Amino acid sequence: MASREAKSDVLESDVLEFLDSYGSAFETFDTEAILTHFLFPCHIVSDADDVALMPLANASQIRVGVERVLALHRELGVRSGRRLDLDVIEMSPRMAGLVLRHEFIDAAGQALYDFQGIYTLVKVGGRYRIAAISHNQIPRLVGCVEQRRPPPA
Repeated sequence: MASREAKSDVLESDVLEFLDSYGSAFETFDTEAILTHFLFPCHIVSDADDVALMPLANASQIRVGVERVLALHRELGVRSGRRLDLDVIEMSPRMAGLVLRHEFIDAAGQALYDFQGIYTLVKVGGRYRIAAISHNQIPRLVGCVEQRRPPPA
């Protein structure tokens, strides 16, 4: 039992290290750093008017989406984020699943929007990387931006 608990502690520590690094890359608007958190090929399922299923073979295919999110975060004045809920599931010594609810915050410390994501992480070269994500971030982000934009003149 002790070794299982130790393994779980290591898993949780490694996943939190991954999330801190991934979050920091978003907070510094660093596209290249964000892309290093993905393992290719990967798969993204995103909610919108229609659910988008996106198999991505390489970093250049995800770059446009990451840059769009960062541009909208700049427009909103996102300064940081915080985990509202996190559940980590050990699937094997090399794979973890995580269910995350995350909130983005402006410079005044006010919540802007939150989203939920389910991530499949794979450990490669001693660190976790994203193999798959299912999330509802885009409609929530776009809705927040539209709410805050002034009405057309």
